[in-house]
Amino acid sequence: MSKKLQVRIVLAADAAAFSQERAELRDFVKSLNEEGSSVSYELLTQEALEKEEEAGQSFYLLIGQEFGEEENGIFHKVYDRFCRTGAPAMYTYFHRKETDPLTDSVRAFMKELDEEIGHFFNLYEDLDSVKLGILMELARSADLEEAFAINGGSACLNGKKVLSLENLPFYKGNESLQALLKEQKDLADRFEKAAVALAHDAENRDLLVEKEEISRRQKEVFEAVDKREKELRELLLEIARRTGSTQPLTSSEKLAIRELEKGAYDSAQQILRKADRSLAGKPAISMLAADKKVLAGYVSENRLLIKTLMAGGVTAERAEEIRSCWEEILRLTKEYGLDPVQAVEYGSFLQETGEDQRALEVTEILEKLYQIHDADALAISRMLSLKGIILDKLDRPAEAEKAMFRNIRMLRELCLKEEEKYYPELLMACHNLAVFDLNHFGKEEQAARYFQEAREGYEKLSKEDPYRWELWLASTLISEGSLLRRGKRSAGYRQAEKQYLRALDICRKYTAQDVMDAGMELAEACKNLAGLYSVTGNRDRSLQSLEEAIDVLEKMAEKSPFLYEDAWRETQELYYGTVITEKQKKDKGIRETIAKIRELNRSALKHTKKSEIKKRRFYLEKALPFCDQLEEKGIMSIPAADVYHNYSMLLTGSREISFRKKGWDLYTRDRLFEIVPGYCLECIGKDVIWLRDRAIKGEDAEKMLVYADRALDLCKKLPAEMTEQYRFEQVKICDGAAGIYELAGELARAEELYESVKERLLSADQTEKEKEILTIADQHLRNLYLRGSDLENTIPERYSEEELNRIIDSFEKEADGNPAAKAMISLYMDKIRKMSGEMKYYSLYKQFKTFNTLSRKKTFADTEWYLQTCKVLLQQMEEMSPGAYTKDIREIEEKIRQHHKKWRK
Repeated sequence: MSKKLQVRIVLAADAAAFSQERAELRDFVKSLNEEGSSVSYELLTQEALEKEEEAGQSFYLLIGQEFGEEENGIFHKVYDRFCRTGAPAMYTYFHRKETDPLTDSVRAFMKELDEEIGHFFNLYEDLDSVKLGILMELARSADLEEAFAINGGSACLNGKKVLSLENLPFYKGNESLQALLKEQKDLADRFEKAAVALAHDAENRDLLVEKEEISRRQKEVFEAVDKREKELRELLLEIARRTGSTQPLTSSEKLAIRELEKGAYDSAQQILRKADRSLAGKPAISMLAADKKVLAGYVSENRLLIKTLMAGGVTAERAEEIRSCWEEILRLTKEYGLDPVQAVEYGSFLQETGEDQRALEVTEILEKLYQIHDADALAISRMLSLKGIILDKLDRPAEAEKAMFRNIRMLRELCLKEEEKYYPELLMACHNLAVFDLNHFGKEEQAARYFQEAREGYEKLSKEDPYRWELWLASTLISEGSLLRRGKRSAGYRQAEKQYLRALDICRKYTAQDVMDAGMELAEACKNLAGLYSVTGNRDRSLQSLEEAIDVLEKMAEKSPFLYEDAWRETQELYYGTVITEKQKKDKGIRETIAKIRELNRSALKHTKKSEIKKRRFYLEKALPFCDQLEEKGIMSIPAADVYHNYSMLLTGSREISFRKKGWDLYTRDRLFEIVPGYCLECIGKDVIWLRDRAIKGEDAEKMLVYADRALDLCKKLPAEMTEQYRFEQVKICDGAAGIYELAGELARAEELYESVKERLLSADQTEKEKEILTIADQHLRNLYLRGSDLENTIPERYSEEELNRIIDSFEKEADGNPAAKAMISLYMDKIRKMSGEMKYYSLYKQFKTFNTLSRKKTFADTEWYLQTCKVLLQQMEEMSPGAYTKDIREIEEKIRQHHKKWRK
């Protein structure tokens, strides 16, 4: 049944002065009506106030420069009704600019509201603040709380934008959010420029890497903006709950909320911190001794501080402060027996921040408190749902299932009393339990019953409010269809097809209006249908379904590439894989082309000597046109990837990079990787080592990180049963990627990867090649430790003199003409000076020798300085170890004589 929420707006003082506002607010409320929600809105006239039965559920009083007896009477009449019945919720807005002085009448009314009545009033400049207030009053109702969201700088109801927030102070004053939005805009500009540049230079490897990096960062920033806007929503809801309740606000809360309305987050936090800490740690009983309202106000201030901190961006420091506030609320809840509902969000916060064990402890504490107090049933349900999620994350599925069962039983009982309120929660719980049982225990019959209950329930709700519930129905139909397919029986296939097609019809209806509304659900339904048709041998319909999924994902990727481009490309690969399988069976020409490529590649590989390079090039160049033919037809082929890779080894410069990239793109395709994972890993490992070697020669290692990450991601996708089989290939990739990270300055990640190499190899018998990699990885790890250590304290224990000298020798070999190695040696110089004894002198001596090698243009004075310094160092070492350096001293003295001889000539 449709509910009607009446919104009364009274424009006090000079009605004529507010004529524009009256019209604008009426249009705004009308636009809300057009959303077709289960809640309708009315803008009542001032004259309707006299009718008691039409007093409305919300009352807004807008005050200008004057406030007379008539307006005062209107307010007190409504306020008396509010005191008797708790309705309507009352909101008072004073229209004021900083430049406008307050009149005596307005100032007197403000004082009465604040000091005598305890009513919170708002100050506004832009009428959008009042519109937002109306939205927040609507969102306070259980029916619309979930429908309200902030997305892309706008307030939304049921996914539709109804009010822009970009110019409101609370939104534009959020510094962390604005910094993210600025970065988002800058990234979009960079992405567009890179795309335009690539259109003119498609083989430019630097541009490709830059585009990949921009796309990755865009996704991160988008997710951060989305999270921040969700936290802003929670803050607004918290303010609405506090300002719309019968419980008076504390003075600190009033000041803080007004600061937030001005966008002054830091100031609001300081106000709440000062008030908050004034009672921190004190027993509840001592608070009550002063005033029973103090405790409630103290908890309320803590909650508002938590929401304010989260809306400003949760750093590690703020997370600790938020945790401290929640612990204080939980302590008082246990000690004094406060309503535990106000602490239930703490469990969600801990779960989101990865503190699952503490989150479980909190939910168990609240569960006991709920048994004592008459807690809100919906909060208990959500606590049980949260407990199930946490137990699942802690790998305790049996207990998680038990919590979900309890939640469903409780919701069934509640539905008998108040079905309209609790029925949607029951359906969601049924759907979630069905998915859980299917994935964890394979309980197909039980899952089928719960899916059926959810589906039938959503069908019922969809008749009353299609916009809100039809996509939930579509999601359930897709899940149920996947269950029906598991039986691998023709009857199950027919039923699954029926469910997928129903879901598809629903999704098509919404994507026809806006592709973003249900595009992902539509693509999911299409892919499931394609899989079903593929199994039943109907390949034409399978390809048609995949084409529809590709089409919708492409449109979504155009609007938001960093969110949907990956899904679009993955679906394309799935499509191409199906096409290849089909065409390779039916198209004799493609089979012959692939066979020809293999033959030419084998012929090329027979010519391995330097004198035979021309013959090798001849065969590979002959194979290239055939590879291009496959590429034009959208055929992915390992032989073609081999040709590109092998041909790149005969080239230099941009052409080498271009063909390497072609091979890399094929080896890293998910479809080909699934077919021949071991061979792809082997080839990818060679490319990663090649990239590392280029970085050693001075190329920008940071630009290579995207390739290292992709290779490491593919290692993770390797099926568990193949992990040991392809150990060596994974080790090579980890070792090469670690080198790239080290040269890019990402030392922590490099250390992690080298440790991974050691862990993989030490846990099993090693081949000779693996022993060699283990030795090198161990040496690199020691180098990393050396770069980050306090040498004077740690080196003597960690390294022998021989080991240290070997490390320095390895850098001496790599340093010639290598800026990275030269910089590293400079770092060693600074640190080695902290050492003492013979090791110090010997190390310095090795460094002077290295720097002499690096120095291309040496004057006579440079060489003299170098030789004399080495002689002094060797003599000091000789005093500590007599006879050990006699030969070295003689050699350096001979070099000095030869140097002087040249000078005399």
